[in-house]
Amino acid sequence: MTIAIDPKGTFEFIDDPDRDLEADDPNRTVWEYRILTPTEEAAIQDAVTMAGMGDDETTRTSGYGTIAHKTIRLGLVGVRNFRDPDGNEIGIDRQKASNGSSFVKDAFLARIPAATRSRLCNAITSHGSMTEDDEKKQ
Repeated sequence: MTIAIDPKGTFEFIDDPDRDLEADDPNRTVWEYRILTPTEEAAIQDAVTMAGMGDDETTRTSGYGTIAHKTIRLGLVGVRNFRDPDGNEIGIDRQKASNGSSFVKDAFLARIPAATRSRLCNAITSHGSMTEDDEKKQ
């Protein structure tokens, strides 16, 4: 049975370094994201090409860095317990686009470690294809 995705829903992502921490641990960073709209997803997928069929299918990604950057800018909506080196909590920094949507500013993204950005991008892009069991593991 296909289960509908709530397009206005948000999801939490706990990165690998924090997964073993208790849920109420103040050092456990929680990233909040939303799934991308079909239009946003299509714009990002335009950089992916597939060749072949079935088991012979291969996927090539051109400009993965740009794809990941755009995905996170659009999909990231919040964060809790993200701290600077002095221990001060850092809030998400967004700006409005000319079309009325908003996205995360580059200055904020620069503060997120590269490995975390990569895994966060994967969580955002793969969420629409997750099973209920996959979601429970998050």
